[in-house]
Amino acid sequence: MLKERHEHRRHHLLEQMTSFLQINVGVGRAAQDLALATASMQGIDIVIISEQNRNRPEEEGWYSDSAVVALNRIPIFRVGPLEQGFRWIEVPGFRVYSCYCKPNCAISDFNDFLHRLEHSIRTAQGPVIVAGDFNAKSYLWGIPIEDARSTLLADLTAALDMFACNAGASPTFVRGQSKSHIDITFASSRIRGTVSDEESLSLHRYIKFEVGTYISTMTQPCHGKRARLGEDHCQVYEKTWKNSRKKLAIAIKEAKERCWSDLIPTIDKDPWGKPYKIVMKRLRKQRPIPGMQLPGRMDTITDTLFPTVPRLTHPTSNCTNLEPPVLFSMHELITAVRSLPNGKVSGPDGLSNEIIKVAVSVDTSRFLHTYNACLASGKFPDF
Repeated sequence: MLKERHEHRRHHLLEQMTSFLQINVGVGRAAQDLALATASMQGIDIVIISEQNRNRPEEEGWYSDSAVVALNRIPIFRVGPLEQGFRWIEVPGFRVYSCYCKPNCAISDFNDFLHRLEHSIRTAQGPVIVAGDFNAKSYLWGIPIEDARSTLLADLTAALDMFACNAGASPTFVRGQSKSHIDITFASSRIRGTVSDEESLSLHRYIKFEVGTYISTMTQPCHGKRARLGEDHCQVYEKTWKNSRKKLAIAIKEAKERCWSDLIPTIDKDPWGKPYKIVMKRLRKQRPIPGMQLPGRMDTITDTLFPTVPRLTHPTSNCTNLEPPVLFSMHELITAVRSLPNGKVSGPDGLSNEIIKVAVSVDTSRFLHTYNACLASGKFPDF
């Protein structure tokens, strides 16, 4: 009887598991598409993306600044406000944060980012998961050196009773011989486990883990072949890996083009089918601006964007100079007209420079006579 209860409890716990995929795609479109495709194929519930290439509407479960993507129709209880550097959502059992901080931001800006993050985390009523690329280095998450950011970040996690889940030798960022652990996952004391990474089309590696309302199960594969094979064999494998990675990116691009080519002929056969749904998603009505229905709001916006300028009047005055003015010559008129630039906005009279050039070239003498008459009389038309 006790064994049956234990198996039932364990089975119930596994049903509550939520799977995660964490990745910094480095603003790469292919890496982002592959991450979403991998999450879909492996049944991932939540994808945490840093430096995303593009965002999608929140109606599709995509919440940014730093993106949190909810898949598999996982219920979303609450969604946090749009903050610079992080965004959170609440799912059954816990709150999830996706964070990103640029590597070149000032330490004062990083400190401000952590203060805002701490204030937000303290409003959570249950367990919290904080994941993302903090660009901070510390031995607490596998780097033998420390910087100023890591001290501030470690103080924050200690104050919040959280710990780094991805402690270990497996790096999350690999660029040639350079390796680092800047993609970090923090969890509250009620969530335990380790982080696993695998190959992607980004310089950053996938971090996959599962979280339940009571305990987490996370696995981390061991990569120890380099030491056993030797450097020469590793270079051969690395070259093969790079070629395979390039072929994968090309295959993804060709598959997308092939799917698009297969989609176009179906428009005539099924006008209300998949092509219609894709277009309607792109043409989704934008959300209304808050407060637009308030009386006078539209007038205030219009007056601010397009201020009313009083019309200038140019009084007509007679020339009192006793000496006759020096009249324009034909050469001066032609030179002045040729110096007018093309492609400029017309003035108050609505005539562009191109029109003036054509008109003067048709009857230059009449224009010269008109200009000299205005100059001699001291009277100029008011446009």
